[in-house]
Amino acid sequence: MEDDGTCQERGFFGEAEEVLGLIDRLSTPDADAASERIAHILDKYQEQPAVLDPSLEAMVVPVLMCVRGVARGEGDRATLVPACRVMYSLCKVRKYKRWPHHPSVITPQYSPLSTHPSSRCAATR
Repeated sequence: MEDDGTCQERGFFGEAEEVLGLIDRLSTPDADAASERIAHILDKYQEQPAVLDPSLEAMVVPVLMCVRGVARGEGDRATLVPACRVMYSLCKVRKYKRWPHHPSVITPQYSPLSTHPSSRCAATR
């Protein structure tokens, strides 16, 4: 590993357990710190995003459920920005190539969230 924290050559997603644990903390008071740590970890995999594939669905589903809960009025609105920050990081690193969900699953969440006060935040767009 280089000094700047980027990965030179990785054959597996070594921080998968940590990231999944941090995703579980998105509905807690330390959600901001958890989402920042997730973003930092995922940034290391920009050179080899395919390494994330085995864990991609395990990461996306709980984050999407968190956003869906807020969209339906069932979840805490404070979790929206951290959850969207994680989704943004996943999209940035893994791009569109291997998403486990079709856009038709994500699109219904957008409408109610577009009126949320945090929709001015880049991570929620």
